[in-house]
Amino acid sequence: MVLVYLITSFIYVYIGVSSFIYAPKSKLNRVFLILCIDLAFWAVMLTFMNVMPDAETATIFRRIATLFWSVTYCLFLHFTLILTGKDSFLKNPIKSVLVYSPALISIWLYYFYNPVTHDKIIKLPIGWAYSVNYGQGLLLDSFLPVYCLTYVSICIILLYRWGKESSVKRIKHQTKIIISTIVAVLILGSFTDVILPAIGVSTLPAFTVTFIIVPIYGMWYLNKRFRTMNLEPRNVALDVIETMGEGMIITNHGDLIKDINSGALKMLGFTFEELVNKHISVISDNEDDISEMESNDRKELNLIKRCGDILPVLLTISSLYDEWNEVYGNVIIFQDLTEIKIIQAELINSHEELERKVMERTKELNYANEELRNEIHSRIERSRK
Repeated sequence: MVLVYLITSFIYVYIGVSSFIYAPKSKLNRVFLILCIDLAFWAVMLTFMNVMPDAETATIFRRIATLFWSVTYCLFLHFTLILTGKDSFLKNPIKSVLVYSPALISIWLYYFYNPVTHDKIIKLPIGWAYSVNYGQGLLLDSFLPVYCLTYVSICIILLYRWGKESSVKRIKHQTKIIISTIVAVLILGSFTDVILPAIGVSTLPAFTVTFIIVPIYGMWYLNKRFRTMNLEPRNVALDVIETMGEGMIITNHGDLIKDINSGALKMLGFTFEELVNKHISVISDNEDDISEMESNDRKELNLIKRCGDILPVLLTISSLYDEWNEVYGNVIIFQDLTEIKIIQAELINSHEELERKVMERTKELNYANEELRNEIHSRIERSRK
């Protein structure tokens, strides 16, 4: 089991770090990284436990592992809330504490109040195992299964509703995969942690941390294939776009801003945090100018700066399509036309000034011609007399 736990920890670190590097600005990816690191430490503690020569030392690492598996289900619910767009619930500090309170209770119960003891650690041919013994009281026997089942069930319900309420096939497909992997792990975990102990098979290695790889890998795979956890510029364009002088904004299928490059931020005067997850209408002089544009449309319109000033731009929009040919986002690129508009205004003024001068000169010439004709006519008349 040492090698299994060690490989498991490396997989969690790789999945978490690669997702975070892929989109470090994403709040969802940051929570996913923390979840993966938590699972990796859980697996590492079990690795250390299984290389120890005696039960007393192995018990120390089995007890430390309690700190990590107690938090796992809270982190998974936190991740699911963000993924399904229900994380506004966590903006209230009291509600955030309530979400994580089962983890605190679990740590108190199983790390401080009734920690694992060396007499419950048994040596098997494949390594050290923990002997599950019920009959320690209703709270100690039932808290962990209830906590785990409740939080996992909430996650499944949130994901099911997210998929059912969405009209996007890509999201429906993703939720089916995620729910399927979670249910599979739930069944396996229930079999090893509940059913087998109930029929007398109480001494088993800790398989749960290994089983959880299935949904974690599923989420990572979906992230790579369908961009479940991010809509970053690097996913749809070259890295040079981030530093180009033109503005670029990426929106999802609901016209919410998911990323914006430094050129756009500089032109508009906003910070990234002020615009991310906001509707595109916050920078549009007329919402219909952008939201009603179709892919490959190109037009001049006005955007609104943070200070309230108008920014004339030439804007191009390109839609991003998934494998079902449905739009999952838009890339908006725009150029600042302020200087061009100033030059155009100066040219118009110069043209008008030139026309005025030409008209004045024309009047002067007409007046001079009239005076000349009158003089000629006068001289002709005098010569006849």
